[in-house]
Amino acid sequence: MTLVQIALRYLRARWFPNLLTAACVSLGVGLLVAVIVVARGVKEGLLLGTSPYEMIVGAKGSPTQVVLSTVFFLDVPTGNIPFHVFRLLKQHPRVTLLVPVNLGDSYKGFRIVGTTPDYFTPVFQLGRREHRLRVAQGHLFAKDFEAVVGATAAREAILTVGDQFLGIHGLEEGIGEQPDPAHRRQYTVVGILAPSSTAADRAIFTTMGSVWAVHGLPTAPLEELLTRGEGPPITALFLRAQSLMDLMLLATQLNGGPDAQAVFPGRIVDRLFTMFATGETIVEAIAFMVLIVAAITVSLSLFGATIERRREMATLRALGASPGTLVKLLLWESALISLLGTVAGFGLGRGAAYIASRIIETSSGIYVPVWQLSALEPAFLGAMALLGVLAGLIPGLTAYRMEVADHLVPLA
Repeated sequence: MTLVQIALRYLRARWFPNLLTAACVSLGVGLLVAVIVVARGVKEGLLLGTSPYEMIVGAKGSPTQVVLSTVFFLDVPTGNIPFHVFRLLKQHPRVTLLVPVNLGDSYKGFRIVGTTPDYFTPVFQLGRREHRLRVAQGHLFAKDFEAVVGATAAREAILTVGDQFLGIHGLEEGIGEQPDPAHRRQYTVVGILAPSSTAADRAIFTTMGSVWAVHGLPTAPLEELLTRGEGPPITALFLRAQSLMDLMLLATQLNGGPDAQAVFPGRIVDRLFTMFATGETIVEAIAFMVLIVAAITVSLSLFGATIERRREMATLRALGASPGTLVKLLLWESALISLLGTVAGFGLGRGAAYIASRIIETSSGIYVPVWQLSALEPAFLGAMALLGVLAGLIPGLTAYRMEVADHLVPLA
């Protein structure tokens, strides 16, 4: 019989205390895995959401608010920018893509976004993963008051192709003015987007003219407004240029003027990472402390088991087992308990991360991938097995120093 088989028999003999010990390990591992996976997933979701946009042009104010309101629909806009800014950039020879966005209304808490079909052309990309927004049912809007609904918004607001609805002024359900005569213009759903794992899943898209019209602003086709050189204000512009130098020159020009500011969403995401880094570090430190406590629990459990099994171990010594063999036996027990707890902890942590990701996606539209394995996780599994081995050292040394004769005397 091998040492591993003997260790397994000992573990089965004391299954309940060993199960409790493994549960302590699994809680520590689960907490740490959940924190790491969710933090990594949120970062990847933010990067995915901003990946198509090299620069955002918005009203003067907080750059973070510009990104959160226009890309993720999580805040109110900082204001509007004059139409001539749009016209200037539209005519700029170095601008390769310019997507206008109008915000201000909502339906059942989902933002109504006025834009153009160009909104659906950029590629969302993170590493090897890339996709475009695409229509799963129906078609894109072609005229005012036609709407294309994101997958989540369609499901939760119970909207299908052909349905009609009224928007309200304001960006949250129940918040804002009651519909005035202009807001009584009904939108008709002409398309449903396929799930995209972006904030677009929680939005309703329509033409720029629709948003202008419900707010009583004069409207006309964009080409006509551009020809005239004047038009209603715009909430924000998504922009791509031929080179980074072009972006920097445009940003300098816009930021130096009174009408708009240029925001680089990648920088804002980095800033958000920095803001959250302290809290993430604190939670990780707590998780590591729980792991240390779990390792101590494993050590104490095996130490108690060693005391209880002194006579059995003395018998093994008398039958020819060396002190080193007893140490290896206890180290195997410790490693197996830790391995069991670690594997269970990985499952527990992934499950907790999945629940957290669903909550985050439902409330914010930020996609949080939790099932992607990182290269560090096998290393983490090995590190936990090593920690379990180290936890068995104290019981192992106790068995190593055991005096055989003292524990082979007849029981009274």
